[in-house]
Amino acid sequence: MRVAREFGAEFAVDYRKEGWPEEVKKLTPKGRGVDIVYDPVGLVAQSMKCTAWNGRLLVIGFAAGEIEKMATNRILLKNVSVMGLHWGMYAKEEPETVEKVWDGLFELMESGKFKGTCFTDEEFVGLERVPAALKALGGRESWGKVVVKVPQEGQTTQQTAAKSKESGIAAATSNFGLQKLEHSIVARLSEQTERRLLALAFSSLFEDLARWKTRIGRVKG
Repeated sequence: MRVAREFGAEFAVDYRKEGWPEEVKKLTPKGRGVDIVYDPVGLVAQSMKCTAWNGRLLVIGFAAGEIEKMATNRILLKNVSVMGLHWGMYAKEEPETVEKVWDGLFELMESGKFKGTCFTDEEFVGLERVPAALKALGGRESWGKVVVKVPQEGQTTQQTAAKSKESGIAAATSNFGLQKLEHSIVARLSEQTERRLLALAFSSLFEDLARWKTRIGRVKG
C-alpha cells in the first residue's frame, strides 16, 4: 500500500481484509461504487460488489493462479460490462495497433505521466539470480516488475548493474514459455524513428516466437 501511494494512488485498500469492497464504496461519491475495475490478479467476482451501475470490469490476467467463474446474474443486475484484454495476441490479430500503443507509452514516459514500477528493494544480476527472483515473486516479497539484468559479453555483473542504473534501460520477463512471454521495458528514447523501430521489433518478436513454436512442434511430431 505504501508503494502504491508513492506511485500516485490517492487511496489504498487491503484486499486481504474481509469487507474490503465496502471500504472501496465508501471512498466513492454517495457510496455508488467505482466505474472501472482493472484486474490483473483474479478478483473480478469480489470487485463486482463495489462496481457502480453501468460500470466496466477489465480482465487483464490471473496472477493469483485461479481462473474465476462469475455469476452472470450480477452482470445483468448492475448493467456492467466485462471485457478481456490479451495484449500478447495483438501482434497476431491487430498488428497495426502495436505501434500506436508503444508510441503512446513513450509519449507518457517522456512527459513524466508514466512511471515504471520496477522492483528496487533487491537487485538481481546474472542468470544465476533467476531462482531468487522467482522466489521473490512467488513469496509476494516484490512489487512491480522483477528485473533480472543479464551481463553482456565482456561485462561483469557489477558493470551490468552500474550501467543499468546510469542508462535507465531495463528489460524484464515476468513469465516463461512461448505462450506467456511478456516484455516490460523502461527506456529513454527521444527520436520518433527509434520509438517506431522498437515497437516494430517487438511485433516481429512475437511473430517469430509463434513460428518457432510451430517448427518445434513439427520436429517433435
